[in-house]
Amino acid sequence: MCTLLFGAVLTLGLNAQRTELNDFGFRFYDQMQQTNGTVENLVISPLSAQMALGMLMNGAKGDVLKDFLNTLGISAYSTEEVNAYLKNLSETLPTTSDSVRVELANAIWVDMDRTLQDQFKQVVTEYYNAEASTLDG
Repeated sequence: MCTLLFGAVLTLGLNAQRTELNDFGFRFYDQMQQTNGTVENLVISPLSAQMALGMLMNGAKGDVLKDFLNTLGISAYSTEEVNAYLKNLSETLPTTSDSVRVELANAIWVDMDRTLQDQFKQVVTEYYNAEASTLDG
């Protein structure tokens, strides 16, 4: 059994992005099924993968940024558009139902030998409500 934990289909005024990110979720699910087909109790969250990739893409540029956007299936959109969509999703999803409780927790930790740029930390905080910090590894 493989369970797909997936964000609700929301009308956020960004229908094309929603459709493409939903496609990512189903591709992610299919890949997990193929990779982990013999695992009886596999729980995955494409939304968590989208949020993680969304945060990380803000530290990428050039071909690596294109790879992030292609992986998410949203290469036609700018980083700013993706950030805005995922922020809207993370703010709206917890309020879609009174009978379901949704809490999102995002963070990025890097080895203390690395330096996080202030702009990256600001974007991660503003759009993903996440802390980006270094850890002693």
